[in-house]
Amino acid sequence: AARRKAGFKVAAISGSFGKTTTKELALSLFAKSGKKFFGTAGNLNNLIGLPQTILGAEGDEEYAVLELGISLKGEMEELSAICEPDVALLTGVGIAHTEGLGDLEGVAREKVKIAASLREGGVLIVPFGDRAIEKAVGELEKPVKVKTFGWEKGADWHGENLEELGAAGSRFTVDGVLVNVALAGRHNAQNALAAIALTGEMGISPLQNGQISFAAAPQALRGEIAEGPRGSKLLIDCYNANPSAVVAAIDTLVGLAGGAKKILVLGDMRELGAKSEEEHRKIGSYAAKSGVARIYLLGEEVRFVKDAALKAGMANESVKIMADNGSLSGELAKSLKKGDWVL
Repeated sequence: AARRKAGFKVAAISGSFGKTTTKELALSLFAKSGKKFFGTAGNLNNLIGLPQTILGAEGDEEYAVLELGISLKGEMEELSAICEPDVALLTGVGIAHTEGLGDLEGVAREKVKIAASLREGGVLIVPFGDRAIEKAVGELEKPVKVKTFGWEKGADWHGENLEELGAAGSRFTVDGVLVNVALAGRHNAQNALAAIALTGEMGISPLQNGQISFAAAPQALRGEIAEGPRGSKLLIDCYNANPSAVVAAIDTLVGLAGGAKKILVLGDMRELGAKSEEEHRKIGSYAAKSGVARIYLLGEEVRFVKDAALKAGMANESVKIMADNGSLSGELAKSLKKGDWVL
């Protein structure tokens, strides 16, 4: 009821990864527009947090940027009905919350229901070429207008000339306009492109004023870079974990570290249900093939990470399952050297 009485336009964001960062980047673009707006604080994105956010509006805002998070079937339809978006964005889908949502196709089917309560003339923005999402959109009860973003030429919001700059972030162009992103990793360039697409479809033209610079600081525990013991560097990305996010974090570590020694500290990925062993094994294999020197593990499911890493060629002494946080931190403190990078 509060949503229907209000005059603001709603942008809703969801996805298996990147939704909070994309929301923050989009909010930074709205801040530069001079328009009155509000957005989800932190990740208050569920059936309790979303109504709280809407009810907390002052009443004279023109725009709302709302994050929607789900872990069970049926939740997305409820969230969409609560916020009735004018524009909905999916950052992407991956193996996440499969315990409650099923396989990848099941995740996609639930996520696209963000469009279930789109307002008249509303738009759903999705990553270009994501087949699971494309299939799920085709199965929606009512047709929906779809726009895409991505690095491929067929995308409606097309990023080009992507250049990764290590700890300095990345830069790319959209319609000839230079975009600077002060967050490390290709995935954050993708998040920035998604934010540009979202604000553009909301009627805010982020490209019309020339160069765009995203200087948003990373959220706590989401891609922070910090100084570690003895001159080492820490990439702290442990707010939550699903396979797609872990792969992106490993890629970021490799890009940041270059030829320096790369060390992984990994725990269990939760809520993967029957896919847990398979997905943990994939991470072990991927990590080994990424050229990391050592892997420290903590948890129950990480035994599958170790087994896969060894099968992919890592030495047994380079992959250790630790008993607890204390022994893990002690091992790191005595073994790290200047220039080492730790994820």
